[in-house]
Amino acid sequence: MNIQNCNKCGYKNLFSRSGRQRCKCGNLMNILYDENELHFLNVGCGKDIRKGCWINLDRYNRYGANCVWDLNKLPLPFKDNTFDYILCSHVLEDFTEPLPIIYEFARITKEGGEIEIRVPNETINNCSIHHKKAFNAETFRLDENDDAYGEQSKLHIKKLEYYAYENNEKLSYFGRTYRDICTFFANLLGTGVMTYTFFKCLFPAINIKVIYVKKKN
Repeated sequence: MNIQNCNKCGYKNLFSRSGRQRCKCGNLMNILYDENELHFLNVGCGKDIRKGCWINLDRYNRYGANCVWDLNKLPLPFKDNTFDYILCSHVLEDFTEPLPIIYEFARITKEGGEIEIRVPNETINNCSIHHKKAFNAETFRLDENDDAYGEQSKLHIKKLEYYAYENNEKLSYFGRTYRDICTFFANLLGTGVMTYTFFKCLFPAINIKVIYVKKKN
């Protein structure tokens, strides 16, 4: 499986055949992604287009995604054990059933590979009309014996924490300081306290980040 582009007309396409293919304009295409390299997947990339060994996947090709795919259509167009690292930032809150998507990430991640998921915390989750799912940190503690989707969870939590803001967010000094303070105390108190007690209202953490590692058989 590889993604190739044409320098002449800008055409991009996904190929299952190995080797460089010819574009519809007749030009020999360049391979952007090859199975013999490190592979990183940026899911729901939007404007966050990453270079190098990254595949930028999005539902629309507005900003230069090199793989256009709707996450409502599973499975994803990749083989098992393809990626070393998957980033899914502020995407899963737009789906009522995110668990099948997480399991699909597990399928296409190599053993020992990592999946990083970022979502808004439940304290601010309903601020957008597009958000369909509320998350708290305990949401991501997947049951290893969960067979609701026909398989056990192969994912182990490496890191689970709150964070204040994305690097590209434009915030005032007061806004950044307030978020930093809330996030500091949220991480200090821990996910259990922040999920089940009134402290989640005192220190409303803005975002949650979880990093899974795919278990080796």
